[in-house]
Amino acid sequence: MLRDAILRAGNGRTVLDVGAGIGALSFELLAAGAERATVVEAAAAYVAAARDEATRRGLAHRLELVHGDFVTVVPDLEPADVVTMDRVVCCYPAYRPLLEAAARRSLRLLAFSYPRDRWFVRAGVALQNVMRRIFRNPFRGFVHPARDMEEVLTAHGFRRTHRRETLKWSADLYARGDAPYP
Repeated sequence: MLRDAILRAGNGRTVLDVGAGIGALSFELLAAGAERATVVEAAAAYVAAARDEATRRGLAHRLELVHGDFVTVVPDLEPADVVTMDRVVCCYPAYRPLLEAAARRSLRLLAFSYPRDRWFVRAGVALQNVMRRIFRNPFRGFVHPARDMEEVLTAHGFRRTHRRETLKWSADLYARGDAPYP
C-alpha cells in the first residue's frame, strides 16, 4: 500500500526507510527509480539480511545500512525526498518523537502504516501483548490515535494526500505543504 501511494506521488531520488526490516520497501523503490536509499533498522539480523540482499541484487552501492533506533541515530542521517515507516509506529510507545524525527528528515513525502484505532484492533493488540508477557517476550505493540499523529505531521508542514485502509491497518501518505504533488 505504501509503495503504490509513493509511486503515484512520483517517488523520489532519495529514500529513508525507517524500521525497514530486510529492506523490502527500499528495494521496491530503488527498482522504481529512486537513486539511493538509507535503511535504518534496530535488529542486527535484519541489517545483515538487507546487506546480503542488496549484494545479491547488485544494489549495495545504492543502499546505506544504519543499525540502531531511528530516534537515537536521526541526527546522523541526511534528509531524504521520501521517508517511509511501514509498521513501525506500532512498535513505539511514544509516537510523537518518532514522527517528529521523520518529519524533520523528509524533504517531500512521508509514508507510514499503523494499526487502526478501532476497538477490535486495540483488543487484538492487547491480547497479543498479554501472550507476549506470558511468554516473557518484552516486545509490546501499540495503537495510537490517527488524529493525534496527523496533528504532529501537520504541525511540521505536511498534509495528508492519501489514505488506504484494511480491516486492521491504515497506510497514509503525507506531502510537505510546499512540495509539488501530482
